Amino acid sequence: MPSLILITNTCMSSPESPTLAINEHSPRSSGVRSFRRSSTTRKLVNWLRLPLWLVALTALQVWNTPDREITFANISNASDLQYLAQSMLLATSFHTDESNGIPMQNVTATQQSNSIQRSRRFPSVAERVQLYMSDWYDPPCRLDRDGFGYRRIPKKGKIRLYHTNTTTLEVNSTVRGRYVFYGSLPTVRDCATGSVRVELRHQVYCQDILASFVPAIERLGWSEDTATSLSYADSSTPPPFLFQLGDSETPRHMAYVPHLKKFRRALDHTKLQLSATSSQCFQGNRRAHPSKPPSAILWKLNVKRHYRQVYDVSYLDVPWEEKLEKAIFWGGPNGFTGDQRVLLSITDDLERCLAIPRCQLVYEHANSTVVEAKLTTTRGLFPDTVRGVLLAAGRRRLQDLLRYKALVMLEGNDVSSGLKWAMYSKSVVIMPRPTRTSWLMEELLQPWIHYVPIRDDLSDLEDQTRWVLEHSEEAQRIAERATTWMDDLLFHVDAKRDDEQINAEILRRYAAHFYHKVASQKQHYSG
Repeated sequence: MPSLILITNTCMSSPESPTLAINEHSPRSSGVRSFRRSSTTRKLVNWLRLPLWLVALTALQVWNTPDREITFANISNASDLQYLAQSMLLATSFHTDESNGIPMQNVTATQQSNSIQRSRRFPSVAERVQLYMSDWYDPPCRLDRDGFGYRRIPKKGKIRLYHTNTTTLEVNSTVRGRYVFYGSLPTVRDCATGSVRVELRHQVYCQDILASFVPAIERLGWSEDTATSLSYADSSTPPPFLFQLGDSETPRHMAYVPHLKKFRRALDHTKLQLSATSSQCFQGNRRAHPSKPPSAILWKLNVKRHYRQVYDVSYLDVPWEEKLEKAIFWGGPNGFTGDQRVLLSITDDLERCLAIPRCQLVYEHANSTVVEAKLTTTRGLFPDTVRGVLLAAGRRRLQDLLRYKALVMLEGNDVSSGLKWAMYSKSVVIMPRPTRTSWLMEELLQPWIHYVPIRDDLSDLEDQTRWVLEHSEEAQRIAERATTWMDDLLFHVDAKRDDEQINAEILRRYAAHFYHKVASQKQHYSG
């Protein structure tokens, strides 16, 4: 099977500088320079850097914030207090037009009438491209500063990538979960159709790539014939496309290569602004990307698992007044962030359970009157019952979960797959601040606006659940704003067009990081 080799180099002629061809009037941050400012000036400059949709959201919230009775008994340090103050500042009734109610996918009139409001509350196409590409948004104006050279090796069926004339990376086209692979269209098509032997979960990813990738290539004027070729001689033909499937972290040596993936680590708003500093390309004497491993480029993958149930919510959901006065968590024993061998080395069943946040939640809330929590399975990690507490109780239907007023969402091996349908429902989401982000843009979700926040250690889950039950009107507003976010992302009249533009612009900017090169290198690392 074909594979691929990559290089980042320092001294080649640069291609035509890319420009942002979509949404020209969309606000975005300008270049950031480093010099001394007073604290007041710094605050003002930071406000000016924010996208207009976020500035408008915050300003409207500050103006209209009602008196609220929110208390956190367990706040113990200054960072918590600052986090609470910021959250309460943003906690206002900023949601869809009340005359139209909660927007659902079949309310096209509401979607059309809300186009103007959507531009104020939801990121534009240009802003989303910037967010999804993160560190790779700005290609170098001079490829000799930070570009990736590549050449084909027909006999080996590989692509070779060259980086700074020191390291050569050979990237295979074999589809394997934790490895970055060269996604030529023949490779992806064989994977998607089952013509080659791959894991079923990877076949689903390949089907998603095929469904979104080919239209984006055609939109850029790249024919499928040129996209399947290994001979990329100029900027009019596609570069080698690199993907990583599944929920594994990127191998460190491949993290410095632009590649597309389902998720990455979440960034705060300041880092998001600094990750993309120009609308065309990076100019300067330093590298366009940081010395630390850059973030992967986000692509919408594993769509069926993450988005299928969103479409079922409209006819399975029930009104707020008919929901049970409880919060519910129901999920698998995922989410252990350490080395799996360390987890398996723990011999005590309870200790092993408490090392997994989801199992910890179930065990510690076994006797709660406001939180109902169970695992779907223990996967042999520990018995179904530990110290007299039943941990696993099988799967539950979506319509059963939607009967609860609050839905507890915890990240698993990457992002929370159930967060999409939960946000689209009339129930309110309770969760810690997201640490990973995907096509949903979890890192832009705001506590007290789109969800009710809890601590990372889950110690305040019961307190926050009681707040939801005692503040019904405000909890419903939070649920409505979450629904509006999902509607804007998936069902708005402009949503499909936006995704098409975003995909094409991501690939165009991605391509600007590569140039064709023939060279010989000594050091080889398989991706």
